[in-house]
Amino acid sequence: MSLDERTIQALRLVKETIRLRGGPTAVPLTQSMISAVSHAHSKYLSYLENEKQKTPSEAAHRKEATQTAEHMEITRKKAEDLTLPSALSMKLPVSSQLQSRRVTCRQQQLHRLCQRVETIS
Repeated sequence: MSLDERTIQALRLVKETIRLRGGPTAVPLTQSMISAVSHAHSKYLSYLENEKQKTPSEAAHRKEATQTAEHMEITRKKAEDLTLPSALSMKLPVSSQLQSRRVTCRQQQLHRLCQRVETIS
């Protein structure tokens, strides 16, 4: 895990200040320093709480997206199964005139079937 440049600069500043003061025991603890530390800690705790609340809602959103994708995939597969080339792959005997009527009839049946699948989905 890498640190942000501002974090590294802040750490260097604190270390240098402590060194110039003569060690950690020589640094005076002022009321403003204590309140700054307290404020930073409470801000961090609220950040953690927000992250904890985000996690379940994001998981629910991911689950919903997955279900939608699966549903779309199933619908697409059903539509592929009902495509015109697969329906016309059956051998249709008789004259070309009768065959074209059957093709038109099959196309109409497939169209109605696809509409039913879309309304169910």
